[in-house]
Amino acid sequence: MNPVYSIQEDIVKAIEHCIDRSKTFPEVKVELERLQTRIKALKLVRDRYACSTLIHTMYCNILMRKLCLAYEYEGKLYTTANEVPGHQNTYYLHSLKLNSSQWDKLPQHHVWIHSGKVFDGVPVLKK
Repeated sequence: MNPVYSIQEDIVKAIEHCIDRSKTFPEVKVELERLQTRIKALKLVRDRYACSTLIHTMYCNILMRKLCLAYEYEGKLYTTANEVPGHQNTYYLHSLKLNSSQWDKLPQHHVWIHSGKVFDGVPVLKK
């Protein structure tokens, strides 16, 4: 089998596994490093580029579609997505009429939408 196809299959399975199991950021990072090591072993630059692009694309898909932002208020997480298991959405926080500086001071986390498990690997820009 072509080594590129083998690595691409491994990438897809690894990323799907991370999503299905709601892996934490350190666990995802270890998986990405393992995949990058396999990619570096490829001889052709075009093959390394193709596999690196696939990882980058799939990881960005995780960040955009599988995770949501959550604000911590009084020890409880409120998510920006609806129907995240174990968490209320931010409607309650909006009902408190918090001003922008109060919102900015709330601790922020990223949460897997389908499981509600916290994924704190994505930096949130602070002002």
